[in-house]
Amino acid sequence: MKKILLIFTVLGIACIIIFNIDFPLNDQSIYGKYLNKNFDNLTCCVEAPHVADTLILYRNGTFKSKFYSVGTYHIENGINPEIELHYKELDKPAIYKTYFSNKIFRKPRIILNADLNHYYEKLD
Repeated sequence: MKKILLIFTVLGIACIIIFNIDFPLNDQSIYGKYLNKNFDNLTCCVEAPHVADTLILYRNGTFKSKFYSVGTYHIENGINPEIELHYKELDKPAIYKTYFSNKIFRKPRIILNADLNHYYEKLD
């Protein structure tokens, strides 16, 4: 009886961990189109778009977006993949640094505000 309880406990903990961790991204899952989701929440920060927006990450290290215009990006793809968007705001250089979320059974996301569930979700 104790063995069965131990097995179920270990399996339960393993399931919780697997469904809540972010997996590293491969190149195929990084590049492409991302749609802005949950942007109609209260405005939390001016650096994140609070309108419908599409962010396109190209393989050559550039991106395009209605909100950010055009620019370059840098990715650190480790245990916690991060992305830095380099763009111009009012003709001055600007940087927006955030991270990816890649949970099992979900499309990759670029998190804009985790508390308000505001993110870009990969389209293709």
